Amino acid sequence: MILRNGVKSNINVWRFIWLILLHVVETVKSMFRLPEEYVEELIEFAKSARGNAADIYQFTRQANEQMSRAQKLAILEAVWRVIYVDGKISKYEEHFARKLTNLLFLDHKDFIDAKLKARPAES
Repeated sequence: MILRNGVKSNINVWRFIWLILLHVVETVKSMFRLPEEYVEELIEFAKSARGNAADIYQFTRQANEQMSRAQKLAILEAVWRVIYVDGKISKYEEHFARKLTNLLFLDHKDFIDAKLKARPAES
């Protein structure tokens, strides 16, 4: 979008980011059946943890220690749902999902199954 003075507007970018954030929040709420206040607390914790993290290994290490295989599969599927929000899969998004699959000690079949399960229905 170009404004009258020729400056490009980032409104569409911010709408897209907001859409992804809303999707993540709704996914977390429904997956774990959490009340709104816990989700808000979790988001604040994630913001602070993200600032201190060098990579995702520390998070996947904790997931591997504390979560069941089914829970890790649910996380992978949720990641794919977020990737599908804009209707496109970039090579970076696919690489992230593949890396997450490996770090959660899941296999290629799990990667494909989660991707297919999360894919939106054709309209």
